[in-house]
This record gives sequence, structure tokens and C-alpha cells, in this order.
Amino acid sequence: MGSAQKYELPFKLKNTELLHNLSFVHGEWKKSRSGKTFEVVDPGTGKAWTECPTNDASDVDDAVQSSQKCFEEYKKISPRQRAQMLFKWDSLIRENKEDIATILVYETGKPRAEAYGEIDYSTGFTWWFAGEAERIQGSVFTPALPDRRVFTIKQPLGVTAALVPWNFPIAMILRKAGAALAAGCTMIVKPSPETPITVLTLAYLADKAGFPKGALNVLTTDLDKTPELSEALCRHDLVKKVSFTGSTRVGKLVAKICSDNLKKVTLELGGNCPVLIFDDASIDQAMGQIFALKYRHAGQACITANRIYVQSGIFDKFLERWNAESKKIVVGHGAEKETTMGPVTTPRGINKALALVEDAKKKGAKIHLGGNKVSKNGGYFFEPTVITGVTPDMDIAKEEIFAPVCTFLKFDTEEEVVKAANDTSMGLASYCFTKNVDRLWRLFENLEAGMIGLNTAMSKPKKDTTIALVPDQDVTLAESGQLMTVTLFSPIEGSVRHVTDVCVSVDACLKSPYLKRLVEVAKDPANIILDNGLTSDTGGVNTQSALVWLAHLHGLSVKHMAELGLNNVAPVAVWEVLQIWIVQEKRGDIQDLKPWFDAWYETAVAGKTLTHYVAGLLAFPCQAFDHAVGFANVTKYLVYNTVGGIKDRKPKGIKLKTFHLAPNEFIGPLNHARGGLKTAMHKSIWKKANNVLRFDTEKCNCWDATIGQYLAALVKIDVFPIEDAMARSSFQGILERMKHFEFDYTPACDRCQSIDFVYGVRMTRQFTQGYFDGLCLDCMDRSKPKGKDLDDEYWRINANVNKRWDSRCRMHHGQPTWYVSWLGRDDARQKLLKEAHGYHDDEEDE
Repeated sequence: MGSAQKYELPFKLKNTELLHNLSFVHGEWKKSRSGKTFEVVDPGTGKAWTECPTNDASDVDDAVQSSQKCFEEYKKISPRQRAQMLFKWDSLIRENKEDIATILVYETGKPRAEAYGEIDYSTGFTWWFAGEAERIQGSVFTPALPDRRVFTIKQPLGVTAALVPWNFPIAMILRKAGAALAAGCTMIVKPSPETPITVLTLAYLADKAGFPKGALNVLTTDLDKTPELSEALCRHDLVKKVSFTGSTRVGKLVAKICSDNLKKVTLELGGNCPVLIFDDASIDQAMGQIFALKYRHAGQACITANRIYVQSGIFDKFLERWNAESKKIVVGHGAEKETTMGPVTTPRGINKALALVEDAKKKGAKIHLGGNKVSKNGGYFFEPTVITGVTPDMDIAKEEIFAPVCTFLKFDTEEEVVKAANDTSMGLASYCFTKNVDRLWRLFENLEAGMIGLNTAMSKPKKDTTIALVPDQDVTLAESGQLMTVTLFSPIEGSVRHVTDVCVSVDACLKSPYLKRLVEVAKDPANIILDNGLTSDTGGVNTQSALVWLAHLHGLSVKHMAELGLNNVAPVAVWEVLQIWIVQEKRGDIQDLKPWFDAWYETAVAGKTLTHYVAGLLAFPCQAFDHAVGFANVTKYLVYNTVGGIKDRKPKGIKLKTFHLAPNEFIGPLNHARGGLKTAMHKSIWKKANNVLRFDTEKCNCWDATIGQYLAALVKIDVFPIEDAMARSSFQGILERMKHFEFDYTPACDRCQSIDFVYGVRMTRQFTQGYFDGLCLDCMDRSKPKGKDLDDEYWRINANVNKRWDSRCRMHHGQPTWYVSWLGRDDARQKLLKEAHGYHDDEEDE
């Protein structure tokens, strides 16, 4: 780093080779022709910590010629080779994540957690475009003349230029450069004067990833020379495309300059984004989403909430919650662990925020919180600010704020608020929160914005966030051209009453009758009526393809699908199967366990909701549910009636690990965990689960626990493999919702009311021809036939000759005497085990 002696670095990096402060042209680090430099300042202290070259128009041609020379060869590289370089670049960025985050903190001021979040979000672009490199295809079609064919091919444009902002420099570079490099173009980047080091770090890693010299050049400059350098790039004949992200004012100038040479241009400009919160919205959900969106990076995001419209019925309550949460914000340097909001990146941002607040006060607005600059260590800090009484004539209602200043406006009707929300020339994004699905559809179509968040603010990029690239909507001045933007479909969190989190760019997919049905049932997902679900409105058509399509299109998790009603189950169908079994006497113990199924069925029918249905299943004891019906059979019918949608047809190719529906989400993994107990690993799981149950529920064995208790134990010991993470998450959600659910039926021995009745009836029905019906083990022993002890040869012979149960018994004990594994922990049982097989029950657990 050229200025290491002049400035003292306020931080240390693990990989010091990342830090560069000279322009990067054709694989070399260069000073400007003038030799002039500008300082890079830490917004948290106001102190400079390095300097970069002040390039001007005279430096542009060298960089462009370098990129053009590289392009002549780079365009010939195969898409797979380009993809491999992008994957390598992505890998290097992830490997150096901690150091890059540190640089980002000291350039932008954002807290370290937000810096990590930006990197995680941004690498989604490199990963995506690496895959897209091999999917660039042309087309063939028949023109008016039938004996002719028209072919189209897609070729890289050439040298491109990227003018990027300071608020999310990593995201902007990887989004623009990732697309250009994947397509075979070369790129020259002009970073913001506030964040040149981050961009130079990415250029260094791109070089290490194997991109040829000139593929990615970087020219730095100060604020005064930015117009000159940018205009020279836009006017250069060899630059074929310009991508700009920044203010609307500057965007107009860029568009005008590019239009002189009919140069392709993509603009992503400012936003004056409204949020509409209706009376029926979940306050917790809206708060969690909008609060994070508004205060992220101290309010310096183009899609942040500028105008928060709250319906009059909940206005006061919502404002009270917002003020209380805002007071908890810890303002400080981004490198400090306790900081939850960093400084504004530039002193210009402080001056603008003060001017907007002062204008609002003069015109009658009320300042509930903040409104002032914070004097702290010389940094550019501003208080979290809350303002009400905002009117359309105030500057703060018309301009992009770019500061931690929240404006609240009260409204009464939907028509009124839609008109107010659309009253802007910067329709970048809009957000709305309501449980009314009809209203969601109206807002979906009536809000004039390039991105619309329905019950989501797209505010929490994560590692598992799915990225879907779609062409932008050309709405007002916010986004023009054909920029490939990113729409986030984050995993639903929190309340089960999330309706959806889709954006307007996927509206075409919602024309399907399957999905229209989903929107209808999504009004209140926790209370979905348990009819025949999707099949009742689709004529029995198999909905498997619709579910897969929807899941892939939206990147939906299992939890998404459950929230949207995709787990709509018909318990009546399962009950009909049980009735057939009883009539046909396929299982001798069905009749004895019928009260369990009666209770389950009555609970589901009485409540008629998915919640009731799942609660009934969770209340079953493990061994009753497993051996009375069989996990595999019941699971098959559940999946079959939900996903397949056609009765009386055997489902094919359904794997339990796919977890298509809520009941199967716990039945499948439960069967998976206990079905392989014959292996050492699963015996270990069994033992761990036993220990948890002994401690938490005073149950001595997993078989004695209910399905709900066993699930809780599995969650606690974390038995699920990585690919089943969604199932584990679903378990936790289901168990949480069932905490306060009561289930009426409790089986008991006819004499002593012991729970041992459950396995007592099974043993007596199978081996004593009903002699001990309804009795637990102890009562059985007291009422045993004359001359027949529990350890008598009679029992062992009947058990050993009964081959039908051999597989079950081997699954647990590895011995054919199946029933002894479910007998109570009494002396008779231990004696029988010791005598028959040479080991004690307690010894087995060891």
C-alpha cells in the first residue's frame, strides 16, 4: 500500500495483500497522470486512513484501450472457462470475508454485522452469473417465408463501464461485473470517492482468480473530478455499455450523455419508497421487517422506507412500538461490537438530514425522537429520528432521505393511501402489510413501483437466500433499461400468518388455477379448512407439478409451502383407510387402539384445521402410532392425498425426505430416525433421545413418549442431517405452536389406569388370544393363566415361531422375541431377557 507510512491504519488484516490504494489497469497498480491523490476517510472518526489517485479524463483512454485489447481475446474464451473464473473469484471473496468486511466498515461506516451481510448477499451474484455463463443461448424461428429460417446468436457487447455508489459497493460491483464477465465483456469501474479500497480489493481478487489483464480495470478519483472522469468514460467510442447506480439527478446526466452516441445504458436511480401498513396487518411482522429495512446502514439504501403510511386504527399503537424500539438503537463506530447503527457515510448526508428535518418542523411536523447530529469521536453520526404530521408539501416527503429519519403518515382508506404512495417520480420499491388477500392483489397491480414487497421488506439477505434474476419493470424514473436486478425470496420467519413474500416480477406465474387456489387458502394458513385441499377445485388433477414449479420458481422452503396452504390434508381419507383395516381385520390390535384414532379424528373434525390435525398426531404415543397403523403406510396416504391429489391410486416415487407437507415433515424424519435403529449410529441416537426424555418428561423410553415429546428430543440432540435442515426447522415451529394444545384421550389399563395398557393390549392380543385385553403388564401378571409365568417357555415359543414380527423385533433388539422390548421395567421382564438372551436391558443401553 503506497501510503502506509503517511497514514496509520486503524485496523489490521489477516491478509495484508488485499490492501491496495492505486488504480488497477491492465493488471498493474498505477498512479494518475497528474500525480494527485485524494483521502479516504473513516466515517466513524472523520479521520483519513489512506489516499488514492485522482484520475481525470486524461487517464481514461489507457484504461479503455486495455479493456478493448483484453476483450478481443476474452470474448473467445469458452463460457465454461469464464464460469470457472467466476467461481474462483467467488471462492476468494468468501475466503477473505472477514478482511473485506473490515475494509467495508472503515469505508462506509456500517456495523460489522451489516458488512458481513452485504458480502453474503453479494456473492450470490457471482455464484449466479457463473451458472448463467453457460446458459447464454440464441434462437431459431420460422419467418413469413416457410422455406427460410431465422437464426439469432448472442454475442458480448465489448467494453462496458460501471459507475457505482458508496452505500453498497461490493454488491454493486459484483452485480455489474459478474454479469459482464459472464457474458464475455470487459469492464472499467469508477468507484465512489468514499469507497475505492473495497473495489480495488475485489479487482485484486479477480486478478488472482485468473481473469486476463484488462478484464476488470478500476479508475479512482475524487468528488471534484468525478463528473469529468465519468463523462469521458460515457463518451468514449470503445465503451459500448454504461451501467449507473446513484441519484436521479446524476442519472439524468448520464442518460443524456450516452444518448448522444446512442450508447446502451442501464440506470438504477433513487427511491422515495412508501410502506403501507393496514389495520389488519400483524404489527410484529411489519415492525420486524420495516424496522430492519429503515435503519440498515443508517437509512442509506435506495430501497429503504421513506414514507411509512399506517392506517388510523393502529397508528398510535404502531408509533409507540416504533419509538420504543428506536430508543434501543446503539449509535457508534461500525467496528464496535455493541453498535447497532453506524454513522452516515458522508458529511453531506448529515447536512441534508438536518435541512429536511428543519423544513418539516417549520411546516408543522412533530419530532417525536432525535432530529440532531450526534457529536461522537468526530464521526458523522445522526440520531434515529421519528417524525409525524408530515404533509406532501414538505421536502422530506418528496425527496430521498438517505439518513436514519422515519416519517409516519396516517391514512384512512386504501384508495387514499395508494394515490399518496404513487405520488412520486422515484417509483423504485413499495411495501405493504395486510392479511386481506383481495387487497394484496389490488395493491400488487395498483402500486407503481419496480419492486413490490407483499408482507415483506426484503431486508435480511442471508446465506440461504434464493436469488431470482428478472428483467426490471420500467416504472417512472427509478429503473430504466434492461438491468438484471435481484428479487429476494427470504425464508418466512416469525408469525405463521405471513401471507406471501413475492414481488411483481413473478406476476405471470400466478395465472395458474392451482396458485389462485393457494392465494385463497393463504388468507389464514394456520386455520386452513381440511377439505380435499387443492384437488377439490382442480377436478382431481395431480398437483405435484404445480408444487414443484412453485417451489423452484420462488425458491420456497418447506415452511413457505406450509404457510401457503400446500400442506392442505384430508384426514377423512386417512380415517377411511383405518376403517377398512378394522372391517377387514387386517390388524388384530386396531380395535383396541381405535379410541386413539377416534380422538384424533374428532379433534380434526371439530376444529377442522391443520393445527388441530397436527396436534392430534403429536399426541399419539410413539409405539401406538407406529405399530397400530405403521408409519410408512400412514405417511404414504398423507403424502398421497396431499400431493398426489387422486384417491385409490398408489403413489409412485414419493420420498419421505422431500417433506412436502407439515405432517410428513415430522413423520418422515421420525421414521427415518427410528427406522434404522439396527445400526450403531441410530442406537446412539436412540440412547440420546432416551436420556433427553428421562430428564425432560420422566419417560423411561422413547416408546413411552408421545410423538411430540420424541420430536422435541430429536430437535434437542440435533439428529437431522444437513439436507434435512428444513425439516428440523419445521419441527421446532410445529412444537412451538402445540405448546398449549390439549388432547382429550388418554389410554389406560382397565384396572390400574396405567399407560402400560398401550403395549399391554398389543402383546395380549397377539399371544394370548385376548385373555388379558385392556390390562397393563402388572395387572396381566396378576391375572396370568394358571401355570403360565412371564418367563415361561410358553411365551418364548409363541414369540419365536411368530415370524411375522421378526423384522420389527430385530430393528430394536436384534432378537426375535419382539414383545419384550415394550414390556415395563420390572423384574419379570429383566429375568426373561437375561434368561432368553444372556443380557440385561440396562446393559443394552450401555
